[in-house]
Amino acid sequence: MSEPKGALFTSGSAVIASEQHIAQVGGHHRRVSGLDMEIYAVHRAVQISACRPELICAKTVVDLAGGDKNDQLQPYGCAISAKFVVEALGRYFGREV
Repeated sequence: MSEPKGALFTSGSAVIASEQHIAQVGGHHRRVSGLDMEIYAVHRAVQISACRPELICAKTVVDLAGGDKNDQLQPYGCAISAKFVVEALGRYFGREV
């Protein structure tokens, strides 16, 4: 298991399984460390919402999107994401947690 680190990622509405397409995305988004599809829907919902709420998303990657997925790290990933969000909201509202 490795220590978590903050990283930027981009998102899209479809799963990309082609190495060629992944390389193209990497060429357009050189500073990102990953590609995510699940958070796209959250961002899109905020974008089209009438009230335009503020948004923060956090996700911990627990696999490398290969065929050998392992669910054992998912609880750890959830806990790390939740801890980050609690700390980020505390800073946003001026209260350290």
